[in-house]
Amino acid sequence: MRLSEQFCDAQQWAAVHFGRVQVGDVRRRRRVCTLVAGWVRQPGAGIPQLGAGVAYASKATYNLLNQPGVTPEVLQAPHRQDVATQLQQPGTYLLVEDTTQLRWSRAGAARPGLGPVGITRTGEQGILLHSLVVARWPGSHAHADAPRPAVVLLGLLDQQYYVRQPVPDSERTHPYGGIRPRQGRTRESELWARSLRQVGQPPRHSRWVVVADRGADVYEHLLACQQHGLGFVVRACQDRKLVGTAQTVWAAARSQPSAGHFTLPLRTRTGKAARQAMLQVSFSAVVGVQRPKRPGASPGKGPAVAVSLVRV
Repeated sequence: MRLSEQFCDAQQWAAVHFGRVQVGDVRRRRRVCTLVAGWVRQPGAGIPQLGAGVAYASKATYNLLNQPGVTPEVLQAPHRQDVATQLQQPGTYLLVEDTTQLRWSRAGAARPGLGPVGITRTGEQGILLHSLVVARWPGSHAHADAPRPAVVLLGLLDQQYYVRQPVPDSERTHPYGGIRPRQGRTRESELWARSLRQVGQPPRHSRWVVVADRGADVYEHLLACQQHGLGFVVRACQDRKLVGTAQTVWAAARSQPSAGHFTLPLRTRTGKAARQAMLQVSFSAVVGVQRPKRPGASPGKGPAVAVSLVRV
């Protein structure tokens, strides 16, 4: 059952996607389904709200979530397995990924398990939540006159939690900008490449396309997509050098002639009314993006990433 199907029956949907969760007891499994169904009906509600003011219901939920073996990975496991199984069917699938900040207000002291988020000077603390969601592209079934094709949302394939660490003093005081000590710790940009660890390669007669915003414009992530046989649509952030030419990404994209235009309806936003936007589109032939300079290696040392530049 897809995420988009039977969503109106919250309890049935929760039972299908989370009824096989391995939490050690049938009562805990029922509690998980009840909790998920409550969030389907009231997205963003707190646990006391889901319990409708019944103290026992809230206490039972907190006891469940406090169990050592009840982790996000365990709770999501049956749902993720369903999504992975559906990905094996023929078709075109969008693997949409992005990072969300979970924030807690400023406190007098650092909270255990949290790190800096947002604007550092505000003192906010929290974690980064990196999610990979799968949707099925309608293909030939899409309505020709629809401005935005309706995709079928399958669900969550992967999710990572990342806690930012303050820059160590050894990097702040190190000569040459602390490049060497920085190499020894995990980079936040690795979230994007690691998100593909559960994806694997698409089967025959299937096409998987990663869709992401500017944060995914990381050479290692683009290279991982290419090595896994995945397509990708990533909003460019870095003006990278191209192989075999003196041009960079921005200059090459701007030099392409217009291939056409289309109208896109934009919804109402804060301070802006809904409107129709006219968009011009141009694109290039396949070009090679050069590997950037990395500590210990010269620029361009490594495989290029084949891309087509699209300007909207």
